[in-house]
Amino acid sequence: MNLLSTLACLACTAVAFAPTQTASSSKTALYGYVPSGMTAESYAALKKKEASASKKTDRKDFKSRSFNSFVEALEKGEA
Repeated sequence: MNLLSTLACLACTAVAFAPTQTASSSKTALYGYVPSGMTAESYAALKKKEASASKKTDRKDFKSRSFNSFVEALEKGEA
């Protein structure tokens, strides 16, 4: 009898910790980020302008150098 009541209590507490299932069929609308003070259209235009500016070819003019050449230039006072 004692074992049966213990099992009944354990079953009740196990149900209390089980996650409940919610039936959520509502659709949520997803909104994009727009900074305060700007409209969605002006922010889209700004992003387009910045994207086109980031595709410039002047970045390819950068010449990488090795660490040894950097140290040599540092010793000469050029770096």
